[in-house]
Amino acid sequence: MRLLAALALGLLAAGCQCSPGRVGARPLDGGGMDAAGGFDAGSDDGAIGPDGASDGATPIGDGGRDAGRPPLFETRCDDGIDDDDDGRTDCEDEDCEGAACDVAGGRCRFAACDGCRGAPTETMCGDGVDDDCDGLRDCADPDCDGIECGPDGIVCASSACPCGDGFSEWSCHDGADNDCDGLVDCADPDCDRARCSATGEICMSGSCACPSGMELCQGIDDDCDGLIDDGCPRTIAQGPPSTSSPVGGDVGTAWADPCPMGTALIGVAGAASARVDRLQPLCAVVRFVVDERLSFANPEHRFFVETGAPIVGSVHGGAGGTAFEDRCPEHQFVVAVEGHADLGGLDRIALRCASFSIARDDGFTWRLRSSPGGSTPSRGGAGTGELPFAHECGANAVVTGLEGRASTHVTSLATSCRALSLELR
Repeated sequence: MRLLAALALGLLAAGCQCSPGRVGARPLDGGGMDAAGGFDAGSDDGAIGPDGASDGATPIGDGGRDAGRPPLFETRCDDGIDDDDDGRTDCEDEDCEGAACDVAGGRCRFAACDGCRGAPTETMCGDGVDDDCDGLRDCADPDCDGIECGPDGIVCASSACPCGDGFSEWSCHDGADNDCDGLVDCADPDCDRARCSATGEICMSGSCACPSGMELCQGIDDDCDGLIDDGCPRTIAQGPPSTSSPVGGDVGTAWADPCPMGTALIGVAGAASARVDRLQPLCAVVRFVVDERLSFANPEHRFFVETGAPIVGSVHGGAGGTAFEDRCPEHQFVVAVEGHADLGGLDRIALRCASFSIARDDGFTWRLRSSPGGSTPSRGGAGTGELPFAHECGANAVVTGLEGRASTHVTSLATSCRALSLELR
């Protein structure tokens, strides 16, 4: 499966352009960033139904398994659960061959714990298998008294085999020569492709090695460093605010209307005539969304930046003019405010928007990128004010607040921005 995932990722990097489906995408709960600027994902995401909504039944933070993405293999072989949803449970699943399956030290052999095959007697006495299902395996079973249990004619004596586990090196990470052939663990051909560490390494060419050198974002430890999905996107953070110089006059009452932390401007409402008579900021949560479904075309989890429900600010200005409400296209944020002003106030205003994507770059490092989006209509007069302005936020930054002065109309305006950054595990 790891090889298939790596191959698929290579195909994508070579230029496969696949439009991700949105059904089943799962936004992390909480929907915002904390006071330090990091996204608070919480731990109460439930299992995901076919419509993408949480059923609230299985909180991940309490050790549950997210129904949106089963593991790629049987993660435990003694719990009676079909972990990877392939129709085979515990020792019935070939993933468990050789793995511990009970507290007595039994291991999965021949699709059963301790290899119970229902034979009338213990047919082999050095293979680590309870052939007759009586709870006693190999030399521990009286059936094996005096029966060969290891190389060079070694036989069972006093309910034990002088050669430990008999003919096979069936434990490949205990540092012992189980079958007395002079070869230990991965050096013994018996261990070829068997697991040899707790971090997913397997025996390859006589050594314990990781089968994959690259960590894919698929919920398992691909590179065998003991960490799951290290280097994968974890959250989106906001930097400190940066505010432009005000444009316009210096009369009227001063006001400041920042978006709450973890949100950004998606539009404005207000009214306009020959001037911009009033403004009201419209903000929305910057949502970090994870789609955990895997396929050949999408061997990794996918990550998105989307808008949440709008948060309406206060009204600043007078009661005149024609009302308007302008918003960026869906899942876009305001990245620039532009227009004209003079010392009498704000003549004209428009917004420029951008969308944000999360993807690997050519070096396979995850990056946050912005792409130019739509623009809102210009509101106000002819825009003949002698002070044209364009308050632009810069790379990967969004507008997170407006401030200025107002009386019967908006007399001055300044824009606050915060840079967005992608934090990795």
